[in-house]
Amino acid sequence: WAAVPGVPARLRFRADRVDAEGPTAVLVDYKTAKPEVEAKTEPSRSDNLRVRIARGRLLQAAAYAQASGARDARGRYLYLKPGDDWVDLVRELSVDRDDERFLEPFAEAVRCIVAAREHGLAFPRLEEANGREAAHCGHCGVAEACRRADSAFRRDLVRWMQGAEGAGDPSVDAARELWWLGFVREVELE
Repeated sequence: WAAVPGVPARLRFRADRVDAEGPTAVLVDYKTAKPEVEAKTEPSRSDNLRVRIARGRLLQAAAYAQASGARDARGRYLYLKPGDDWVDLVRELSVDRDDERFLEPFAEAVRCIVAAREHGLAFPRLEEANGREAAHCGHCGVAEACRRADSAFRRDLVRWMQGAEGAGDPSVDAARELWWLGFVREVELE
């Protein structure tokens, strides 16, 4: 488990593997899909990972890096999909416990998600707040039950999330904060 500043409950998780690299506990999550970050330079890889964490994606490695009981920890993704020409650098993403680039975006994402859950919020994120189609919909396990193909529902959901109706209601505010998580809100509230 991990403690996250501003979140009263423990963040529980289960790693696929735990290794020791000297004094560092390395908690590993194996992935069988295509790597979400394919940049080949370290600065670009770190920037891409930070953005995904800030948007509430790829949170496991950051959670693992905050593992309780370890003096030093690292969270790591290892992408195992065979047959591709990815270099080893692309197959691995990691987050160190003391890496400031990831700590605050991770904590903010977890606080936002927990607040939404406390209000019982669960809505399909059919597109990103910036208007792009959500990539995760392409491999969703419950896509058949989703209204993503309903263009009127999609339009109305996006319009409502971008609007100001209901602002000040804690549930509405939590929903919109989750929708805009990791994005700069482009529409000014009246």
